[in-house]
Amino acid sequence: MKASHVGGCYMMSLPTPFCNSYLPKKDIMITLVDENETTSIVRYASKGFSGAGWRAFSTSHNLVVGDALVFQLVKPAKFQVLIIRAYSSSGFDWGFGLQYSEARVKRSTPQVSALAEAQSKDIDKAEHVLADHAESSARKGAFADDDDDSVKTCARE
Repeated sequence: MKASHVGGCYMMSLPTPFCNSYLPKKDIMITLVDENETTSIVRYASKGFSGAGWRAFSTSHNLVVGDALVFQLVKPAKFQVLIIRAYSSSGFDWGFGLQYSEARVKRSTPQVSALAEAQSKDIDKAEHVLADHAESSARKGAFADDDDDSVKTCARE
């Protein structure tokens, strides 16, 4: 996450090729579903999320600069969202996406101490989601119906 994603204007852009391939060109409301199955409704416009819905999602999930999100398009207007934290509750960073983040300065222990944590279930989940995306991309199937197992994934830092 960058500062504009979690504060200020609260604008979260998505990659243009992904939007052009899988999302409508018009403004729509999209449902985001987190790991706890909590849903949030956000406005999608101009290749990204913005407005009160995105601000509410960002603040209710305590997103900070350096966190990473994996968006998995499970239906035409519904994303499953995996949140990968820049810092665990114990204060260690996972080293994921923090190379150029100001949040990196806040690390309380050397990164070497966090290496044992690098195989956390969140990172494993993200790798699984990305592997599923590669498989579904190979199939290149359109949304045939709600029971279609293929999903489209967009990772965003």
